[in-house]
Amino acid sequence: MGKGIFIAAVVLAMLFAVVGCGGGGGETTVSASEYKSQVTLVCNQAEQKLQELITRLKNEYQERPEKAEARYQAENLLKLIGLYEETTEELADVGVPEGGEEEAEDLIHAREESAAEVQASPLGTRDAFQVVFRDANDILKKLEANGCML
Repeated sequence: MGKGIFIAAVVLAMLFAVVGCGGGGGETTVSASEYKSQVTLVCNQAEQKLQELITRLKNEYQERPEKAEARYQAENLLKLIGLYEETTEELADVGVPEGGEEEAEDLIHAREESAAEVQASPLGTRDAFQVVFRDANDILKKLEANGCML
């Protein structure tokens, strides 16, 4: 019996891999309405996680006896970007909408570039977030997915 369950699990895993990959090497294509729905869900969850992170960082900051030095600020910005990258991966997992493949791919690319820029110089980008994240935010505005914007 145990061997049969193992074989069934392997077969199911292989099927999920094929379906998850769209049966080939590209992204999964979903309807435009499903894409928007899934992006909204991911963004709403990301917004909640962001608020939790901000609250936690605020509490940690208030408990510090000394002023926040540059290293502490950079570490916190990288925590923020970690959440941003996690959300970008979740957005990529949604797939691409029929007829909007390029915009979906542009969104992921813009978010990855923004994250890389912040990682390269957290403090250098600290006061320029509107510029750093502009391209990704513009695409998100079109999708009405404001919860993913920084």
